[in-house]
Amino acid sequence: MQQIPSDLLLNDFSDFEEDELVVAWRNVSYFVTGGRQILDNVSGVVYGGQVHAILGPSGSGKTSLLNAIAGRVPLEKGATLEGELSTPSSETAYVTQDDALFTLSTVRECFDFVARLRCPELSPTARKVRINEVISELNLRPCADTMIGGSLTVGEVRGISGGERKRCHIGTDLLHRPKIIFLDEPTSGLDSFQALSLVQTLRSLSRGLQQDQVGGNSRTSSTKRVIVASLHQPRSAIYNAGLDTVCVLAAGGRVAFFGSQANGAAHFAKAGFPIPSSFNPADWFLDVVSFDFRSDDKLSKSQSAVDTVCDLFHLDVDWRKYFDDDDQRPLLGTDDQEDAKRDEAHIVPAMPRKKKQRKWYGGGPVGGGRMSRRRTLLTHEVLAFRLLTARGWRELTRNRSALAFKWIMQAFFSVMFGLCYFNLGLDQTSIQNRSGILFFTAMNISFGGPIGVSQIVPAQLKVINAERASRLYCEFSYLLSVFVVNLPLESVPQIISASVMYFMVNLRPGLDHFLTYVGVLIAENFVGIGLGLALSVALSKPEMAGQIAPAVAVLFLMFSGYFLQENSIPVFIRWLKYISFVRYTFQALAVNEFRGVAFHCGHAASDAVCVTKGGLVLKQLGFDDVHIVTNVLILVAMIFLFNLAALLIFACNRPRFLPWSVAKKKKGRHHQGVVATQFQV
Repeated sequence: MQQIPSDLLLNDFSDFEEDELVVAWRNVSYFVTGGRQILDNVSGVVYGGQVHAILGPSGSGKTSLLNAIAGRVPLEKGATLEGELSTPSSETAYVTQDDALFTLSTVRECFDFVARLRCPELSPTARKVRINEVISELNLRPCADTMIGGSLTVGEVRGISGGERKRCHIGTDLLHRPKIIFLDEPTSGLDSFQALSLVQTLRSLSRGLQQDQVGGNSRTSSTKRVIVASLHQPRSAIYNAGLDTVCVLAAGGRVAFFGSQANGAAHFAKAGFPIPSSFNPADWFLDVVSFDFRSDDKLSKSQSAVDTVCDLFHLDVDWRKYFDDDDQRPLLGTDDQEDAKRDEAHIVPAMPRKKKQRKWYGGGPVGGGRMSRRRTLLTHEVLAFRLLTARGWRELTRNRSALAFKWIMQAFFSVMFGLCYFNLGLDQTSIQNRSGILFFTAMNISFGGPIGVSQIVPAQLKVINAERASRLYCEFSYLLSVFVVNLPLESVPQIISASVMYFMVNLRPGLDHFLTYVGVLIAENFVGIGLGLALSVALSKPEMAGQIAPAVAVLFLMFSGYFLQENSIPVFIRWLKYISFVRYTFQALAVNEFRGVAFHCGHAASDAVCVTKGGLVLKQLGFDDVHIVTNVLILVAMIFLFNLAALLIFACNRPRFLPWSVAKKKKGRHHQGVVATQFQV
């Protein structure tokens, strides 16, 4: 029988020292909706100071296994996750495959944002030292003050390289000094040199090696880490020199090999698949454990090869010998004494029992009593709101080309409207012109807010969802920051443009009428921003919000009361007028402009109807019973409702993960060990 190196023996969890850094999992099986099995009874162990790679062809369950170990399996109806997990620390980090970073922030600014939220106990000096340490660890000193870079709504910003971007993404999860780091395909999208450099960096991190801030020499710290990564086709240099242990998953989520990377070749050779000379071991392993669907004959041969390799591995390494023998598991009992011992050994067979649960927030517990917890949470969220607002403002104001384009276009159209409707009088022709300019003003504001926000928020959601998954802050803090940041950037230029038109067009004189005009437009803009937020977080594909927002605005324009009389709208869709914020805005502007105003006939034809009172104009529009205060209150209510809808939708869509199954005690006899049970959603 093939012998596994002593440091890889998957003995009973009780063999692990209490302070030993070990991540172990046993008999992990994962089923998705419909009963399709993704992982099939997978077990393994990784020690501190090791880089462990999960390899396998597409669809073999690499990411699913990584997510299961990290507690990041997406919550799905009908899914089940079985097995046991032992982890000695809650100080973990999960690095997603997508490099979720803000384009116009520098590397140092990205680190500072995360450090303030994850390490609030650090003083400014200590936080700066911690950031510099991580920058040095990841060899990011040359680009520490360079913007991340990437595509924008208008143009593109050149920034750091792909390898530096990936290391920066990893660095955001190192600031709270996690002992266990999970990475989902960190080398994807990188060239071979950058991929090797990144894996070498991970290897140094696992062993506690750092780069001195001065001189660039390596030094060893006492901080060893467990690093587990799923890799897609690593080059031979990465496999041979960058990895300590590997888990090769075959199609169907079965384990074809687990152990030291140096022993993989011997295992596959024993199964009858020796590595050809000058062949990348990782590529050969994936070729052997993949199904070939090009023909029935090739499929049959590939299935036979997979069965041979997997069966041989499970014959060579009897996992039950190390995991499933009840006599070898004294710390996995079911009585109170054994439960206490298991807790002390940090065994996590499933979700902790409710009385044992602790709420972890931003990489640390929100501790203390009830009042302490509330105060800590409130303080944290206030800090998060401040930081999110500062970051959002920085990202938008640094995008000068987009701001300039928006303001130039608004200035252009305000001047054009002002010239077309310049210096209106009080004759009969001015009545229609005044109605027209009021409607165009309301229409312009109704498009600006929703479209502006729906172009900004979807671009941020990749970063925001990753930060929400790490529980850096709550949804309310983010949405409030977006509202506050967009308020001046959307409202100020539009209000200035509308004010310019007000005096160029010679709308109703009087400070009270001008302030009413501006106040109504501000309220409408608030509603538009809330609508944009709701659309941005409601769609499964947030980038669609920018396409749907104009359509929604057009729908509201149809029921504004300008294009058609409300009484002529079919009864079964007439209710839509009550949710049209453009309608309430236009009504309030019209009442402010026409009520109590006298017009003269001027040079109107003798047979033409002469309207001399503004009240008659409002009656023709169907606005004679409208009150400005009522409409403004309705707009305020819509501001609240749209933002509340955005908050509820965003909270319901927060990343949720499938918990490990809860252990159940068998009645009638004392049973040592934890019974893996299914947890269904």
